[in-house]
Order: sequence, then structure tokens, then C-alpha cells
Amino acid sequence: MREQSEKLLKRIQFLHSVGRVARASDISVEEVEAINELLQSTDLVSKDGVYYLPNYSHLVELEPSYIARTHELMGLLEKYKYVFNSCPFVKDIAFCNTLSQGVPKHDSDIDLFIILDSKRFFFGRLVLSALIHLSGVRRHHAKIKDRFCLSFYASDKNLDFSELLIEDDVYFYYWFYYLNFLYGNHEVQSSLVDSNIWFKESDFVFKNLNLFKQNLLAKFVELVFGSFLFGWLEKFCKKLQLKRAMQKNVELDNPEGVVIKDGLLKFHVVDIREDFRDKFYRSFPK
Repeated sequence: MREQSEKLLKRIQFLHSVGRVARASDISVEEVEAINELLQSTDLVSKDGVYYLPNYSHLVELEPSYIARTHELMGLLEKYKYVFNSCPFVKDIAFCNTLSQGVPKHDSDIDLFIILDSKRFFFGRLVLSALIHLSGVRRHHAKIKDRFCLSFYASDKNLDFSELLIEDDVYFYYWFYYLNFLYGNHEVQSSLVDSNIWFKESDFVFKNLNLFKQNLLAKFVELVFGSFLFGWLEKFCKKLQLKRAMQKNVELDNPEGVVIKDGLLKFHVVDIREDFRDKFYRSFPK
């Protein structure tokens, strides 16, 4: 019980660090005893269905704006689900960062983490990017608000993210924890958890909305272009995309948050994790 209480407290501290209180919906049935223990053994406050540490009571007033903005962005996922339903070779998609953490701002985009079939990783990425772009909702340049940011792709055979971690990587740990999946592919999600032994959560199951489901068009494209006859197309897409990504990375002076390799593309030009970790442990010493 003590270990569970400590984990829950750290998660509440993380939520405070990103700018919000913990909500009743953040506490699972299995954590009810742990939250009660924290209320008795620490200075954690429970009021009007939220939980916060004394120095963070000011975050309560931000809740209405977060909830309203979350509702708006979830409406966009619903509105454009027909686009995602048409994407071939997608194993699953999760929204992440501010939306999944419950702190979207008025000008926020929707960050997506995309898992693609390893056999058609680059072709699948091309089709997904093209469909989102043609729909007029892909984030690029100064066009950010209410758009989809496609900045993190992994293949279903490349789900071990241990090499991406920095020391005491608080942000990435909870980035992973708060992934909210949209296709509900539990086999791939289980593989994602099993592949990351640094993620210390027992019997963990990701949140799932089951909002997206591949349509007949996507399945037909998979059937045709998944054939060995189109292996050359995957190689062509890979060559072009890696070349362009490498050139862009050099232009940006090789930012640390960018990872470019076969089966894993992470385009986080601004990597906040070190600063976040340092500020977190200044506020909440180990």
C-alpha cells in the first residue's frame, strides 16, 4: 500500500507540475485506499471532487477552461474520425501531451503518437500525412490551433523506448502513462507496455476511446499495397522520407529531441524534458 500511495502522490505532483489538480477521474478503484491514506498521512487536500497539495489550490480555478477546451478538441477527433478510419497500415493512434494530461490551452493542437505496421511503415506514414494535410488539419509552420501534430511514429516491431530516456525522465514516464488510444488495439498496446520494462506500473492498461475503426477502403489498400509486389514502394518511401528528415535535422542543428531511424521517427525539436525534470525535483525533492 505504501508503494502505491507513493506512486499516486508522485502522479499528483506531476499533474501539479503541468498545471492542474488531480480529479476524481484520475483515481482508479484500486487506488481508493491509497488516496485515503495520503489524505490522512500528508497535507493533501480533497475538495469538491479534486485533490491538491496546499501550495497548488490556485490550480482549481483553471479546471473549467481545461474541461471546456478538452471537450472542443475531442469534438475535432470525432469530426475527423472518417479521415483516420481511412488510413491503411495503422495499428493504433493515441493522443498525448496536453490533451491526454488534461491541460489543453486555448491555442493547443492535438499531439498524436502513431503506431504503424512495420512492413509498410513509411508508406503508411505517407498516406496518413497526406490525408490529414488534404483535410486541412495538419499542423505545420504557424498553423497550430485545432490541428493534428504528427510528430511521433513507431512501428509495431520497434516499441522499446528505453534508448529515448534521459536520466530521471519524469515527463516521458507520464507522457507514456497518459497515452489515450483511439483504435483499441489491445494486442499492440500490451506489446508496448511489455517492451518498456522501465515503466513500473503493475497490471497497467492504457485508456481507450475506441473512437476509430478502419473502414473498407483502408483494408482494401492494405490488401493491395501490402503485397510483395509493392515492396519497392515501401523502399522508395523510406529513402525519400529519411533523406528529407536528415536534411531538415541538419538545418535545425541536430536537436536532441529528434530521432530518425527505420521504424522510429520522433520530431520533437524543442525537448522540454531536462528543464521539466529539474523544475519538478526542485518543487518535489526526492
